[in-house]
Amino acid sequence: MISFLKSKRMVIFSVLLMLISPSSVYSHGDVAMADHRCTLHVGPYSMLYATYQPQIDTERKYCDDIPYAGNVYISMQFNEDPLYTLSLDYRAIRDIKKRGNLAKVENLGTQAEIDSATAYYMQPKVYDNGVMLVTREFDKGDYIGIVTARETTSDKVYTSVFPFSVGKGSDLGLHGKHLVYAILLSALAIGIIFLFFLSYRYKRKEEKQLRDSES
Repeated sequence: MISFLKSKRMVIFSVLLMLISPSSVYSHGDVAMADHRCTLHVGPYSMLYATYQPQIDTERKYCDDIPYAGNVYISMQFNEDPLYTLSLDYRAIRDIKKRGNLAKVENLGTQAEIDSATAYYMQPKVYDNGVMLVTREFDKGDYIGIVTARETTSDKVYTSVFPFSVGKGSDLGLHGKHLVYAILLSALAIGIIFLFFLSYRYKRKEEKQLRDSES
């Protein structure tokens, strides 16, 4: 009985730990939300990532999915100093193969296929001001963003891949989406704990019946 209770407590504790861990709340390819901030991971480095549509709302920012077709501002603010010396380019391709959240460098296709699917490409550049800004008009659809970082003093190349949609009407914003995922995880955790409670009650009932049958 003691070992049974310990195992139950450990699982419940793990679920609760998952709940309070910000990094587990939301992830879209190499874009993940943590501490109410969207982070784009590029190799060993990271950037604060946000998209805006000031013509629709001057204050709201989004993590990945952009609610309306049209003009989009994408901001990538460097978190680490080495990024200031790297050559970076940005590419948005149409998700023709419907990779979605499973999109990786390896399954994007050949370079010719990538070039054919490209909706926008920004040439490599060193951003010594620490901010990479993309301004572009996007049609409604599913896209895959690709950020490539190259070290200027070596042949090291880092590639970040992340899906996003445009014009699907989800106007939750960064914090709204964070809240939705937190609520879903909370409901999942409560459901798991409830199932464990029922399992515990059932096991106690079986033990009581066994004791009664032996007496």
